[in-house]
Amino acid sequence: MNDKTTRDHIVEAADQLFYRRGYEHTSFADIADVVQISRGNFYYHFKTKDEILDAVINARLAATRTMLEQWEIEGKSPADRIRSFIHILIANRADIKRYGCPVGTLCSELAKLGHASQAEANMLFTLFRTWLRR
Repeated sequence: MNDKTTRDHIVEAADQLFYRRGYEHTSFADIADVVQISRGNFYYHFKTKDEILDAVINARLAATRTMLEQWEIEGKSPADRIRSFIHILIANRADIKRYGCPVGTLCSELAKLGHASQAEANMLFTLFRTWLRR
């Protein structure tokens, strides 16, 4: 059974589109088309593109925290935990080669735009950097 809400589907679609096309080049219509909902239904969940961006960043932060916590539980040694990090890079190498680092591309684009959410997006780098340092 799928427990995801329409809002969850919108955030997932936006996340993928922001990664593949960029934040600036993704429209409400693009996201609504992927989710297969009307614009009215879309606007019920999100009034602005910035609201969607905030939801995408929050979802990425939550997923990253969960992933890093799982690596801590599963990794018996620091080397095991670093291997987990390397494995995710290998598993996603095709997308990374084609679209770049999902964290880096969003942060770079938001920096170029001078976007207010740049600091929140940079928190993803901080999570990884803090985890790697430990």
